Amino acid sequence: MDASSQGSASASAGDHHAADDAQAFAAWSRRYREYLEHSIARTVRAQDLNREITKRVAAGQLSPWTLESQLSAFAATRGAAYSERIANITMAFLSGLIQAGATYSYELVEAVLPGAVPAPKVGIPDFEPAKSVDWFRDLTIFAAAENARVTAMLRMVMEKVAAGELAPAEVEQISSRFHAGHLPNSTSRLVELYLDLLTGLEEVHASFSEEFLRTVLGTAPGDGGHPGSAVEVDVALGEATSVRFAVTNTDPDPAVVACTLSGIRRADGIGPAFDPAVTITPERLELAPGAEATVQLTVHADADHFQPGVLYDGVFRVASPTRTLLELPLRIHAQAPEPVPEPIPEPPEPSAPPPPGAGTP
Repeated sequence: MDASSQGSASASAGDHHAADDAQAFAAWSRRYREYLEHSIARTVRAQDLNREITKRVAAGQLSPWTLESQLSAFAATRGAAYSERIANITMAFLSGLIQAGATYSYELVEAVLPGAVPAPKVGIPDFEPAKSVDWFRDLTIFAAAENARVTAMLRMVMEKVAAGELAPAEVEQISSRFHAGHLPNSTSRLVELYLDLLTGLEEVHASFSEEFLRTVLGTAPGDGGHPGSAVEVDVALGEATSVRFAVTNTDPDPAVVACTLSGIRRADGIGPAFDPAVTITPERLELAPGAEATVQLTVHADADHFQPGVLYDGVFRVASPTRTLLELPLRIHAQAPEPVPEPIPEPPEPSAPPPPGAGTP
């Protein structure tokens, strides 16, 4: 091939790479524009909801404390689902980074030594909600295995260079061509991963924020913020009342769950939330698929926290960090203790008659 032919080939390759770069940039711009448009739309919806809440507070239809009261119950009932979605998005992003790096390294070695190494069989960990405690361990094992595979491939190339089977100049030339041809696609993959992460996190945050604000707006004045399905609990001040719940594991996997009661708060939103004196038996459950168990919740209405004639709200939950088997709103009616009747005095015993002969001298 003469110099003119080489120049034409180089120019053609350069034009091809420039076209690829332009196409990739257009795709990134379109994706980022869509992200901004959706973000703006979500912001507008949130502003409308906040504006409506402000109007209702100003009109006296909502207590200023309703937001804090609702947030406690909302976090108790929806926090696990929120955490699970965030964790799944994060794991997908980290796994994608590891996979993209390993794939790029394999394709580079394949360009230098075609057919020298088998195609990778990347087994991304299955991040099941039931095994969330093992997610980071599985991700670390996955990353270590990919790193070991890449290291072995690069060592093989270096050994062939050291043995004279490959010329260093030839390896450098092939590597340069490879990077020039594959870098745009590799960069596109990284940008896609980042935009997936960015979009996913914002969507989760926005959806939960909107759901919370709509929950507050759905609260009628004085209803305490919980639907009619709340479990009613009557308890006398200074005494204890117990409620029993049936818990069933309907999932196909075993479940290890904790039983908890959220902070209790007055239904009218007055005052801060507090942790009542409660007894939960058992506090922890291990349920096989389809198994059922009974949990007993005992609420002690101590006078330091409860006031007679006041309604209190809370949420009882049976859940693992990623799975919820039971969640029930509670409405606690604090009542004045029954008055203790005064004892009826017993009639005095009749006095004994004076002995015979007794008298005044």
